[in-house]
Amino acid sequence: MHRITSKCKWSCIFIILMASIALYYDTALNGHGIFAESATGKVLTNAGLLPHLQKGCNVAVVASARGIKCYEKYVDPYVVILTQMIEDLLRQLMSDASNIFEWANGYFNGSWALQIEVMEQYAPNVSKKLKAFALDAMKSYNQTATIMEDNLNQVIIFAWQCNKKFHQKVDEYAQRQLF
Repeated sequence: MHRITSKCKWSCIFIILMASIALYYDTALNGHGIFAESATGKVLTNAGLLPHLQKGCNVAVVASARGIKCYEKYVDPYVVILTQMIEDLLRQLMSDASNIFEWANGYFNGSWALQIEVMEQYAPNVSKKLKAFALDAMKSYNQTATIMEDNLNQVIIFAWQCNKKFHQKVDEYAQRQLF
């Protein structure tokens, strides 16, 4: 029995990828988005293989959709629980980071006057530099937190829309007959 090496596996994946790209390019360029009108589709139609290929693809899509429905029924509840746990953990981490920042801000603002006298003795004007650095850090943190929150909301909305469209297609294909 021959063992498939990793080079052979990657070569096969590369060949399949290149063939898929060539078919996509042929369909987009020659068939204007319709596979049957592309050069490859015309060759398959003339050979009488296109209906069999379409039937095989239909069977594969329907079987995949049914597999996804089975996955949703038996595995998805656990994935939802895990996703919720990760989301709660990320929210807690963001909240903790904000709390630490607020505590540090309050600590430095409250005890700044006491520490300035000691620092000014050994390093003149260092307090102004530290204060400027702290203000820049606060501005940067506030801007970053706002941007992250906005981007996260946009990503969640986009993912929800894609998930909704995907499930509509899965439901549509899962109800079709296999043969």
